[in-house]
Formats: sequence, C-alpha cells, structure tokens
Amino acid sequence: MAGPAAALLASAAACWLMVVLGRARMRLAADAVVLELHKIHKVPVPRIGGIGIFIGVAASALALSSEQTHWLALCLLAALPAFAGGLLEDFTGRVSPYSRLLFAFGAAAVGFLLLDARITDLDLPGDDYLFRYEVFAFGFTLFAVGGYAHATNIIDGTNGLSGFVSVGVLAAIAWVAHQTGDERVLGAALVLMAATLGFLLWNFPRGLLFAGDGGAYFLGLAIAELAVLLVHRNSEVSPWFALLALWYPVWETLFSAYRRKVIRRRSPASPDALHLHTLVYRRVLQGVRAPQPRSALTSLCMLAVSLTTLVPAVLFWDETWVLQACAFAFALAYLWLYRRIVRFGAPRRRRITQSSSSGRQR
Repeated sequence: MAGPAAALLASAAACWLMVVLGRARMRLAADAVVLELHKIHKVPVPRIGGIGIFIGVAASALALSSEQTHWLALCLLAALPAFAGGLLEDFTGRVSPYSRLLFAFGAAAVGFLLLDARITDLDLPGDDYLFRYEVFAFGFTLFAVGGYAHATNIIDGTNGLSGFVSVGVLAAIAWVAHQTGDERVLGAALVLMAATLGFLLWNFPRGLLFAGDGGAYFLGLAIAELAVLLVHRNSEVSPWFALLALWYPVWETLFSAYRRKVIRRRSPASPDALHLHTLVYRRVLQGVRAPQPRSALTSLCMLAVSLTTLVPAVLFWDETWVLQACAFAFALAYLWLYRRIVRFGAPRRRRITQSSSSGRQR
C-alpha cells in the first residue's frame, strides 16, 4: 500500500500548494482562466487540480517496484495527450471541445499501441465478425476511451462530483481486478484512486480547487484505459462490466448530445445548463440557499445515482445478461427522473396554462 499512500500525500500536498497560490492571487499563466470565478463562488478558484492528481500518480512510482513503475509510466504516457489538451484549455481558454476530444482520441491511440488497451468483444451477436478487423477494433477503442474522457469532463459541474464518481468507478475496477488476480490493473487503480482522494480534500465540500479540464480528461482517460485493460486481460470479466461501471457519465453524454442536436437543434458540443446534476442543483435543492452546501449536496445526490450502476457492476461482473439488463434499466430510470425534475422545476403559471389549454382542447 506504499504506492497509494505516496499518491495520496503527494496529490494532497500539490493541491494545497495550488490553493495557497490561488489565495495569494499569484499569476499562474493566464490568470483570468486558471483562476475561474465559478457561479457558486464569490472569489476566484484555481482550476488546475488535475496537475495535483497527475503529480500524485507520478510520485507513487517512488514507492513501487521497478516493474510496477515501468507499467505505471506507460499508463501516464498514454494519458498524457488528453491531460495536455485539457490543461491547455485551462491555461488559455481557447481549446474547443472538438479539439480536446481529438487529444483524447490521440491518448487512446497511444494506449492501444503501448499498453494493448483495446476493445475486442462486446458480447453482442455478430460483433466477432467486426472485431476481427484490426482497423475496426482500433477505431472503436478510440471512440469509447476518448468518449469517456469527454464524458468525465461533462459531469465535472459541482464540488466533488467528477472526483467521487471517479473514485467509485476505480474502486469497482480495483475490486474486480483483485477477484481476477490482475495485480497491474489493481495497483494502478488504487494509485489513481488515492491521488483523486488527495485532490478531493480540497475540492469537497468547499470547492477550494477545481480539477479543470486537464484533471477531468486525465481521470476519464486513465479510468477508461484501466477498464478496457481489465476486460482485455481477463476473459472471465464481461465487457458489460466496464460499460455498466462507466455508464452514468456515458449515458449523461449520449442523452445530452441527443437533447442538443435533436430537440434543441444545436451543436452537440454547445454548452448548456440542462445536465442532470445542474437540474438537481437548481431545482431539487433550490431550498438550500447557501451555494457551497447546495453544491456539495448535489454531488452526493449524483453519487447515489452513480452507485445504482456501480453496485450491480461489482456484484455481477461476469454475468453479461444481468449487466445488460441493469444498463437498460438505468437508462429508463434516468429518463424518468430527468422528466420528473423538469416538470417539478417548471414555473407554476406555465403548468396552469398548459392544464387550461388541455382542458379547452378536450
């Protein structure tokens, strides 16, 4: 456990330093961007917590064996393009979502080549025919791994949300890796989880530091790589374990893209304030006046949502049909909950008008 302990301490120390520098209003590169005036904060907050997480993971190498250090270095190298793309956005504010996604695809390609992190099976009828072609496996892996990195950035909206969800997913991966005896994936998952916890000490509940795009893309890319590696290296693990464990951010992203493109007729990459966690913050918890407790409570609510996929993923990691049923059930429950919150948050006058109109039509 020396590696995770080193990661926790190094990450917490690095993040503490960033908080101190932020409070001192020191100019860290593009100050107006790196120090973000978040909607629920009255003072600028540094959004470069991803650097602390990265430092924590790198520092853990000091406490690991040479073989573990070599493999962890390859994992960091694979995630580096996604981390760099997100960090560039944190410092400049000029990197588009599509460009960041390309950085994530590049990172997934590095992982495919260096770590053999590839998707070769989905346990679906006919997929054996498709995945026997290397180019299809390569393209699908880039889409899935890079897409999850982007999805992690999408849910990074309230204090602790992306961090807690990431810790939960990593715990699930670590448990299944332990069950299968995969020491490499287990060790990397524990180190990354510890580094994330070091960051959360300053991010939750008061939001003294944000992960930023660099942190979100780094976490998402690394988690997706570990999930893919766990399935690829251990044939007894169902591919649907990885999907269900990562399902909340993935479904949030898919639904958001559909809502923007089909319903609102806008670009799927355009920003909006209609993510589920935003609706919970603005409508379900509107009675909590203080913004910081409200943000923290939102993250805890969404963590509970995430646990509805993580728990069955851990319990049934080798039962494909159960995992598929749980993924389908979550998607339906999400849509039902989203609709209920939207209706709950609609102005009373609008609901009365709609009811009157319906009565006249009848």
